[in-house]
Amino acid sequence: MACALAAEGYHVTLLDPSEAMREHAMVNLKPYAGHCRVWDGTVEEASQIFGREVFDVMLLHAVVCYVDDLDQALGGAAAALKHRGVLSILFKNRDALPFRHAAEGRLDEALRVLDDPIDVGKLGIAYRARTRREVEEAALRHGLRLRKAYGVRAFTDLLHNEPEEQDMRKLISLELRAGEREPYRSVSRLLHLVCERA
Repeated sequence: MACALAAEGYHVTLLDPSEAMREHAMVNLKPYAGHCRVWDGTVEEASQIFGREVFDVMLLHAVVCYVDDLDQALGGAAAALKHRGVLSILFKNRDALPFRHAAEGRLDEALRVLDDPIDVGKLGIAYRARTRREVEEAALRHGLRLRKAYGVRAFTDLLHNEPEEQDMRKLISLELRAGEREPYRSVSRLLHLVCERA
């Protein structure tokens, strides 16, 4: 996402506590060096590092699943956002957690995650899935109002084979349309909340 935004000419600041991830980002962002900066730190520290109310847009994509304190993370983001700034939050959907395990035949895991929000992704890293209500309520506590909610990957993870090229556009269209509708949004693998700082 950082590369795509930088390629469009946006000024991108990447904040990550992992040295390996920062090094990886710097390699990928090298063609856009004039538009990017990479910093060591966490979202909780954003306003301490960069100052308060400095960003027009912040992306927390695959971040809130790896933080211990959701309120601290969203509070840190809110403090660094300008008034009317936008916060994009993408996270693993707690309510959809059993589907992929069941579709891939891991029924014991599907049963376990009905009651346990902790799961392990394909990279072998444990994460905590969150419910929409949990994230939305925490966002509101920090003055972040929901503007739009989307579901992401409602169908893709349930496919056993990668679609043929001619079907890929149909799958993308299906995902985009279903992601704005219930009940598909609520059972999507990921949830995407777009919030605005009051």
